[in-house]
Amino acid sequence: MQPHCIRRTSKRCNLDATLSISKMYQLHKEKCTENNMCPVSEITYRRIFCNHYNFSFFVPKKDQCLLCSNFNKASNDEKVVLRGEYEDHLARKEFCNSEKAKDKERAQKDEEFFCITFDLQAVLQNTDTFWAGGAALLLSKTMCL
Repeated sequence: MQPHCIRRTSKRCNLDATLSISKMYQLHKEKCTENNMCPVSEITYRRIFCNHYNFSFFVPKKDQCLLCSNFNKASNDEKVVLRGEYEDHLARKEFCNSEKAKDKERAQKDEEFFCITFDLQAVLQNTDTFWAGGAALLLSKTMCL
């Protein structure tokens, strides 16, 4: 999973949740057999994996957008076709993040300016439409009755 899809400050590399250390060791043995090499023992593999690498097998709680997910799952040929759209998507993401950071900084300095952010995929519009300054208020799923 690309780092932009999870916490920005995370140093941990998330591996597919279907993998495990045992499964990866089996893949290591297969690769060594193909290359006529002698694989290390599973205990040694496990010790190196746990002590020298910062990998995790859990699925991150934050969802990945459909475009990023499709790009990451695409074959190399499909990635060539999708690359332009994907790079535009990443550029828009970076622009939005920088604008949000500017707004948050301005909100801290200027008492007349407010910055409010929403996860629009985690909100529902209330059935009774509330209006505040001409804009419908969105209530999070956890706040809806």
